[in-house]
Amino acid sequence: MLSGSVVDIIIDFLARTVGRWIKSIRSRDWIRVHATLNGAATKPDNLWGCHKVVVSYTYGFRDRLYAGSFKEPFLSRQSCDDYAAIFQGMPQLVVRVNPDNPADSFMGNSDQKFAVGIVSQLRS
Repeated sequence: MLSGSVVDIIIDFLARTVGRWIKSIRSRDWIRVHATLNGAATKPDNLWGCHKVVVSYTYGFRDRLYAGSFKEPFLSRQSCDDYAAIFQGMPQLVVRVNPDNPADSFMGNSDQKFAVGIVSQLRS
């Protein structure tokens, strides 16, 4: 069940999707490193907004350890649950790290060999 208005849900989904797209383009030349998956969980939509999967990870870069996370938006609760399930049993991810600011990272679906094809099926 969705809480909040349909307009709130769509605005949240579109804003998050556009934000991830912009960061994907901005980070395309960043260094790719392996990260340890700490967890992937669905986040309830609470008072407003779309469904989200929160993925958290840690990664090493230049002899330091960093933590990162991202939220993937979904309009459908089932798609949200299906996406979170993809990460079950996945020990590692590939993340892009900003070489000028290593605390800034991005986890792109296209960088994950396990997600190729599956993510596009979830989006359709």
